[in-house]
Amino acid sequence: RGVAAEPARLAVAKSPSVSPSVRIVVPSGSRAVASQPIVIRADVRAPCISDLQQLSFAWHLSIPSADPNASVVRTKLSGSRQIVLPAATLPARVASVIELEVGANTPDLGLLTASAVVTLTPPLEPLVARIAGGASRSVSVARAVVLDGSSSRDPSSHASRPSTLTYQWSCANAQTETEVDVAAGGASACLSVNGSLAAARLLALPVLTLPPFTLLPDIQYTFLLSVFSSINRRIAVASVNISALATTPPLV
Repeated sequence: RGVAAEPARLAVAKSPSVSPSVRIVVPSGSRAVASQPIVIRADVRAPCISDLQQLSFAWHLSIPSADPNASVVRTKLSGSRQIVLPAATLPARVASVIELEVGANTPDLGLLTASAVVTLTPPLEPLVARIAGGASRSVSVARAVVLDGSSSRDPSSHASRPSTLTYQWSCANAQTETEVDVAAGGASACLSVNGSLAAARLLALPVLTLPPFTLLPDIQYTFLLSVFSSINRRIAVASVNISALATTPPLV
């Protein structure tokens, strides 16, 4: 009798998904600092595509409008596997959306695509108050004194949601040892009477100019600049110590 032939066996290996997969990598997971450039990159896995250089990347950024009745602004970004958002691109405390679509044209399977989305909500950053010229200086009472706080800034200010800064100067001297608000008319407790009148006219400006003989000789003064932001009512303070001399200090 003939021997029955065994059925043929065909080994079949399960192939992985032919479509690429992608995720968006941002600093610290989902947080980024709006006042600094933000580097965003695509992490792509494409096991069936031998040449990853043939991949195409389409990035889009969507930022909600400050006007609740306006539509979301969606912008196409240029870039490839990595993009860099310049500083101040994203507003603080606003959920901005980054979208990415990756595509690849293959000879056998045609166009393969994958997409990913990530939301970035930059936090509010500390307000910066600064008085130019350092933390201490010596000046002659016969010369005008300029205290320049114009370099103070709000890192969270954005073109679509600008921050309005307001300024308040105060001073104290070693004799009174009491801080007084120039705006409240109490400058005479810290400055000479003539100087307080001149200071009061400039109290709400970032630059405070004290005319000659506003300060008394041989007294240590401390001037404080308080900066207020319209965003979340934040405040920052800077100070400078000034030694008033009866003679003109040498120029260095």
